[in-house]
Amino acid sequence: MEKFTPDMEHLINSIQEKNYKIVFGLEQQGHIPTIERILDEFGSSSEYVWEKIGKEIGWCPQTAAYYYIDYLRKKRKENEINTTTTT
Repeated sequence: MEKFTPDMEHLINSIQEKNYKIVFGLEQQGHIPTIERILDEFGSSSEYVWEKIGKEIGWCPQTAAYYYIDYLRKKRKENEINTTTTT
């Protein structure tokens, strides 16, 4: 079994007692609308758009860009699957 520091034990116990849900990811954290708003406002070719996005959502800009591109790829794949199954 993994050993945790007393601070980590306290954090884990607090989360479990209150039935909090911890989520990771742009979509899970609700950041997609924010990203799309900023992209619409500044344009995807703006030199500093990902720095602004990163600052606003509290993510590393490059990480946010990577995961947003991954999100778009997954959505495109889902749309392709839905299109082929409904026609």
